[in-house]
Amino acid sequence: MPKTNISLQACNRSSDVLRTTTIATNTSNQIGSSYTGAVISAPYRNHQVADLPLLPLTRVVMPGGRLPLRVIEPREIDMVRECLKNQSNFGVCLITNDKEIDSTPATVFPYGTLVKITDWDTDDNNLLIIVTQGVQKFRTINTTVNPNGMLLGDVELLPPPQDITMPAQYSDLADLLRQAMQNLGPLVDYTAADFKESVWMSNRLIEALPMSPKARHALMIIESPIEQLHALQKFINNWQV
Repeated sequence: MPKTNISLQACNRSSDVLRTTTIATNTSNQIGSSYTGAVISAPYRNHQVADLPLLPLTRVVMPGGRLPLRVIEPREIDMVRECLKNQSNFGVCLITNDKEIDSTPATVFPYGTLVKITDWDTDDNNLLIIVTQGVQKFRTINTTVNPNGMLLGDVELLPPPQDITMPAQYSDLADLLRQAMQNLGPLVDYTAADFKESVWMSNRLIEALPMSPKARHALMIIESPIEQLHALQKFINNWQV
């Protein structure tokens, strides 16, 4: 059975923020042709996507968030090449293990996020780094592993929740998120108004707070942003005890 190695590493430091570059491609070993970022002009019209490439990670990116990743394995480079060439997307899912494991096939939690590549570059070791942006949540129906070891999923795209002004009772969460986002540097764009929107707040808190993949996934399943904020408040209260 083909093995799925987990080799995409999340980049946390502000020094990993990428420069937008344009590189012409003339050979199959290069990445894309004069590519400066995939653009999605309209939402997906179909509610289901077949054979979506899935990347199992211990971190999550939610709709509207950004996550930089270091690409190492050839099959993942091939996937990125195809995404850049076709301006297509892939999925990020939380791995069911507590850590990313190289030697065993990956298993993932059902809920994940469709992402697009917005930027890419190479680091000092000539390794490819991409910046992804969350587009839409999905639920995985089933998964397969293709011959080169890439995890694929048939997924159901989920409609975005209705945004509601954040209730005043969760103002402490906004203060906590402001502190957490100081460490994220320019990877996250936001304004003061964003901290009043419940969907944006709950998404960023799920991304930023330290918790297990299982706990993040439990929060992703909740449809209502107000219920997510309530669950996040309970999580923080228990964390501080």
